[in-house]
Amino acid sequence: MSLSTAIATIEPSRMAPGYSWLRVYFYSFAPTADDVAEATRGSVASMDQRWQSKSSNPSEYNSSRAVLQLTLDRDHRITQADLSLPGHTCTVASTASELGAFAQSFVLDANRVRLASKNTYVCDMTSTGAGRQSFAWNIDVDVPVFAKAAGAR
Repeated sequence: MSLSTAIATIEPSRMAPGYSWLRVYFYSFAPTADDVAEATRGSVASMDQRWQSKSSNPSEYNSSRAVLQLTLDRDHRITQADLSLPGHTCTVASTASELGAFAQSFVLDANRVRLASKNTYVCDMTSTGAGRQSFAWNIDVDVPVFAKAAGAR
């Protein structure tokens, strides 16, 4: 799957005070002017709506969106990485050794993220009946980060 558009948002974690979630949304289609305006407000709802409209064509739908969620501590260090593809979500890095191998480079400043990550991970989903799923990624992004608005998707 080759995804050419990346939009990044950040918000406080609802699960752990002092932590935040940096999400990088990847799409196979370019944003419209309205999508860009919405993204600057920290929402990808219009992009997701366009993606959902592809559901009548499963091959296009299943290969047109992915989400990388990074859980960050107060010092913006990655403490967990989750990768989500249509129908599958997996924590691909959470231990010290996995996190060390996850990002070849990661810089987050006040309004921009730069991330290079190339790796593979086999996610054991046998407890859900999905077997062992192989995840592979090659990410190289340098994009603005927008604060997620309260209630935004």
